[in-house]
Amino acid sequence: MIVPACSAPNADIAVLVARLEDFLAGHLADSEKHGLTVSAAQLGAAIDEALRRCRGLSPSAPPPDSGVEVFLLDGISATLVEEREGVFEKQKDADGEEHYRAVSVEVWIECLTALRARVDSYRPEPDAGRKNTVN
Repeated sequence: MIVPACSAPNADIAVLVARLEDFLAGHLADSEKHGLTVSAAQLGAAIDEALRRCRGLSPSAPPPDSGVEVFLLDGISATLVEEREGVFEKQKDADGEEHYRAVSVEVWIECLTALRARVDSYRPEPDAGRKNTVN
């Protein structure tokens, strides 16, 4: 995916957040197929961990009595960080040449922060037949 140059306008952030929501929805669907339920709070914690990593902080150590959900969520966090490398923006060098580069960490942090807000606003729909999806 290619987005216009930094700093990404809100419309570009919205496109990226929608892409990340699709990614999370896929993981939720896969986890449910394997009998795992992931709550909005757990997704929020996974996004928080991705934000930590994007800011250059060391990953948090999983609790010693971690279940499979913790490893699933750690994988989601790591992938959210890595996804930045597949999103490009056009940038000009000092000599005026344009190149495509992965979006900046700052833009990616803005995307993850917006994604976190979307997950925080999630409220399950009664009798919708779905569990823990991001809307």
